[in-house]
Amino acid sequence: MARRSLARLTFLSLFGLFAWTGAAVAAAPVTPIAQWQHTIFTAKDGAPAEIKAMAQDRDGFLWFGGSTGLFRFDGVSFDGSLTERLPQQSIMSLLAARDGSLWVGDRHGYITHVDHGKATVYSLDGDKSTVMQFAERADGSLWAVTPRAAYRFDGAQWRNRKAGPFMQAIHAPDGSLFLLSRATNDRTAWRLGPGEKDFAPSTIEVAREAVLGRKGTSWRPDTMIADEVVDGEGALWVGTETGIERLSWPGSGDPSEPPLRESYARAQGLGGAQALATLRDREGNLWVSTPATIEQFRLGKFRRLALPADSYLPAIAVDGRGHLWASRLNDTVMEFGSGSPRTWPGAGKRVGVAATGTDGSVLMVGSGGLVRMDGRTVAHIPLFPSIRAGDTGFRALAQARDGSVWVGIGPAYRHKDGDARLMGADAGLPDRPNHLWAIARRTDHGLWLAYNDNTLAMSEDDGREARVFTTTDGIDVGHIYAIWPHDGGVWITGQRGVQFFHPGEPIANLRLRGGETVREASGIVQRPDGSLWINTIHGLYRVDPASMAAWWRAHDSEVGYERFDERDGLQGVRDSRPAPSLVPGSDGLLWIASDTGIASIDADRIPRNMIAPVAVVREINGERVDGPVELPAGSRRLEIAYSAPVLGVPTRAHFAYRLQGLETAWQDVGNVRHVSYTNLGPGAYRFELKAANEDGVWSRVPAAVDIRIAPFFYQSWWFRTLCGLALLGLLYLAYLWRLRSLGILICARLLERERIARDLHDTLLQSMQGVLLRVKVAADTIKEPETRDKLELALKATQDALVEGRRKIVGLRGTRGDASSLAERLQAYAAEVMADDAAVIAVSTAGRPRSLNPAAEDDIEAIVFELLSNAARHAQAERVDVRITFARRRFEVEVRDDGKGMQGGRTGDRPSFGLIGIRERAEKLASRLTIRPRSPKGTQAMLRVPGPVAYWLPERTVARLRSRPWFR
Repeated sequence: MARRSLARLTFLSLFGLFAWTGAAVAAAPVTPIAQWQHTIFTAKDGAPAEIKAMAQDRDGFLWFGGSTGLFRFDGVSFDGSLTERLPQQSIMSLLAARDGSLWVGDRHGYITHVDHGKATVYSLDGDKSTVMQFAERADGSLWAVTPRAAYRFDGAQWRNRKAGPFMQAIHAPDGSLFLLSRATNDRTAWRLGPGEKDFAPSTIEVAREAVLGRKGTSWRPDTMIADEVVDGEGALWVGTETGIERLSWPGSGDPSEPPLRESYARAQGLGGAQALATLRDREGNLWVSTPATIEQFRLGKFRRLALPADSYLPAIAVDGRGHLWASRLNDTVMEFGSGSPRTWPGAGKRVGVAATGTDGSVLMVGSGGLVRMDGRTVAHIPLFPSIRAGDTGFRALAQARDGSVWVGIGPAYRHKDGDARLMGADAGLPDRPNHLWAIARRTDHGLWLAYNDNTLAMSEDDGREARVFTTTDGIDVGHIYAIWPHDGGVWITGQRGVQFFHPGEPIANLRLRGGETVREASGIVQRPDGSLWINTIHGLYRVDPASMAAWWRAHDSEVGYERFDERDGLQGVRDSRPAPSLVPGSDGLLWIASDTGIASIDADRIPRNMIAPVAVVREINGERVDGPVELPAGSRRLEIAYSAPVLGVPTRAHFAYRLQGLETAWQDVGNVRHVSYTNLGPGAYRFELKAANEDGVWSRVPAAVDIRIAPFFYQSWWFRTLCGLALLGLLYLAYLWRLRSLGILICARLLERERIARDLHDTLLQSMQGVLLRVKVAADTIKEPETRDKLELALKATQDALVEGRRKIVGLRGTRGDASSLAERLQAYAAEVMADDAAVIAVSTAGRPRSLNPAAEDDIEAIVFELLSNAARHAQAERVDVRITFARRRFEVEVRDDGKGMQGGRTGDRPSFGLIGIRERAEKLASRLTIRPRSPKGTQAMLRVPGPVAYWLPERTVARLRSRPWFR
């Protein structure tokens, strides 16, 4: 009792965490607690025990404080890593400030400010009593209350502003701050109004009325121990010593009237004996802590119908007034309209199928036979003899436009004016062993009938002109459980898949995004807005109007969808029975029947969570993230854990990320909350993360963390630079070695050339000189003129050969033997060597003449001489033009003649060794030699020699280059 009294004294709270005025009181009936989805988190889920305080920060995370420390909750996991930074782990109060930080008060008088993972601890000038409550005013001022005093934070420390004893500080919607007395019998309260500097005396009743926005407080339970909170329907949730009490004022919402009370304790499913703390989050969920659990109450998208607990396989139909009629297979029929539910015992029991008649009445078949109900009377229609009364094997029921009633129990039966007829093979319809599963009126005339084993039929109301369609017509959904006529055709679904069939047109398959397959569908409806709804064993599918419009234009496209299931409040199993399990009601409602109950959803106003979640990167490589991350050298793996506060349906949270520096596209990973990267190199990266809630609302701004992996010294830029310089140095050394090798080779070749020149001079030329002298002496002794002339010609040729030999010897020594140019030697060659030919040879030059490299000049001369010889002797040219061009980058010689031109080769022709030789010389010079015919006759030959090969560098140029260190 002492503990209860202390708890009552400590936690008696009048502060609603959400503003609530009298105008906000809901006038409509509120949803009973039993209709709320209830989730319990226990120790096996990581939930801490004995939570005394709750708060939700600016990012949407929940914070729980209790005897075991401080915990952050994202809807999935509880993170208690901040507890070790607190001076004491017994938490009694929490405040999520508007700036995003968190204030924590403990049992021993310490206040801890947590901001971006950094904890700052404050003391209260020797006051070691419990920090009972925090409050933040509209002006941003922060207040804390202990049993001894009220404190205000001045930005550096908490200062005593009002001596107690107090038990709580509460902030009213008008901006006033109330301090409530701790004494049990003291009704005094102290009020600090907006803009005021001092507290003025008031009463607890005034404080209550100011905070809650309503007169009177007699409705408060005496066992209240936690703050009351207001839900989205205007009802109060109050934590008491025995559980939760929910107070609501339906109708006019007059606060002077006694409220409607609901109790939710252990007997109703609460996880603990007491409700220690309560909180409403920004998504509208209610949170309650008990000594052993943390519990969530949430309104889903569906509202369950209040049926007796023993209801099983209810058949449903909606009459012309929009009232829902539901059977209880083991009990009677119920009507749900604008007032209280109404039972109809006269309809009989064990009703297996229901349908809406052409006049808006409801037809049902059960133990009482076939009955018709219009909301006023129950009319019994005698069953035909072939059907046993009370048979529960009925699968399908419909009324045709001519008033006849069609019933499916195995095959089809048609009942009209007391006459019954089996509509089987004799009528052109399937017969046993086929089973009729669904009947529906066509949109134009007649009926659609759906059977098992991919069989569909259509018939007129009187049973004539029946046609049957099977797998050969493209039907492929297995057993057809549900149909929905539309625009002259029909939607069909069943064991697998959804198809649209229109007579005379190819069947169209509805393919859902991602290859999703519809299985065991027992209901299908296309609403007037174009949306398609399919009720299956795995949930209720919705294809939005825009996706359906696109599908009608192109049947081969996939459609987007959303699927509702137990997480949205849709309970029970939706198998092949009851069928149809989905029927449209009035005002946009859709009614869904399962094996154990009935639920509804407002298709025009589906509740959506429009709160954009804030994505948060929690850990990188096991370390908490509080800013940019520096990783040591050699780190090649990133383990990143992330989250987002999606509290309603956390299993439907959706994440996408990218690591800039490695990837540019966003990676959509669904509900996965971690990622690993391997084989990363050193450098700067940026990890970006965004999240979506259960309704697809994405984060407005992605979370981002800068990550830098330090390099080893051999991975740094300066090391690469040094390596590059070292490589350049090695290349330069190789270049010098190559120069040295070439120099040695050139020197060896020059020495060899000089030796050959000496040998030629000392042997061949001296011998030729001696022979020349002897021949001259002999010639002088010959007196016969003709013989003497021939000897003189031979002497002249020998002298010319001797001169040419001396010039070659000079060339071998690397110096020029004469000052004549190539043009002059060509003129001399034409005048002396080719004097006997009739051709006229003209030599011209262009450009500034330059000295030629002796080694190249010999080959150039040989090529040109051979071209001249071919033109004058073989081509029988009358004129040969030689043009020498000294260009800066190349040396060119062009030879043109007017001879008979080039002759095509013939088989058996001897090879032209002259042409072969000049081409070999051209290749040796790395030059280009082209020979082509001229028009109308003649030949043109062009020799192009690169300048560095053809030209001789002057000595001063060589000396200047050798003087440069880099050249050396």
